[in-house]
Amino acid sequence: MTSFQDLQRRVRQVLYYLWVRPDPDDLRRAALLLPPALYGVFLQMTPADQAHGARVARRLARLSAPDHVLAAAYLHDAGKPPGYGLWWRCLMVAFPGDPPDPDRSARSPLARARQTYHHHARHAAEAIAGAGGSVEVIALVEGIRGTPWLAEFEHADDEG
Repeated sequence: MTSFQDLQRRVRQVLYYLWVRPDPDDLRRAALLLPPALYGVFLQMTPADQAHGARVARRLARLSAPDHVLAAAYLHDAGKPPGYGLWWRCLMVAFPGDPPDPDRSARSPLARARQTYHHHARHAAEAIAGAGGSVEVIALVEGIRGTPWLAEFEHADDEG
């Protein structure tokens, strides 16, 4: 991808994040698919992350993905806390830095943002596990190589 195309994609992502919200059908489908504890995890996500998860789930549903893959789609960004807003997301895309130790306490806002950027999948998997999520959902969210549906899952997520 050329740098101009990448810039265009990033601008679209920013605009999407600013304006998108889950529609009632997205929320209804998530509530029907996810057990109550996992739906609670979904509801703790920002509205933009909820909408993104629903969009990824719709893409995968068109491929006839099984329910656990759709559940992973809805929940894969649950490791991004509400305070991890647009400013931090843009900053981390532009200046990701080296991945910090995920088990060390981050003291500065920049260090916390970098931990979120690099380790949000791990934090999402922990939240999903804590709410009783299956090992299949957790493996997809963590991106464990060899997991069935991982390539399709990552492609659907990369489309924005």
